[in-house]
Amino acid sequence: AREAIAPVLRRKGRLGRLAAAARVRPRHLRPVPALALGLRDPVTGLSMGESADRLARDFGVSREEQDRYAVTSHQRAAAAIAAGKFKDEIVPLKVRT
Repeated sequence: AREAIAPVLRRKGRLGRLAAAARVRPRHLRPVPALALGLRDPVTGLSMGESADRLARDFGVSREEQDRYAVTSHQRAAAAIAAGKFKDEIVPLKVRT
């Protein structure tokens, strides 16, 4: 929406604004969930998953290598949590059900 509406606001004079506003379409005004915006890189427009896929392809990292790295990372995190290294960062949260 910003890209469609910005020219309307930047134009000088009524005719310029009217011409820019005529190019705004209903699809430009469709709401986008904030979460969807937050999960996309503002420069590339790629989601985190799309970016990871592209990087893996560009650098020749196989799915098996990615999975091994993920398992190792989770194991290290679990060990660090068990050792109390995150005791000041991770706190219990009570949720009513």
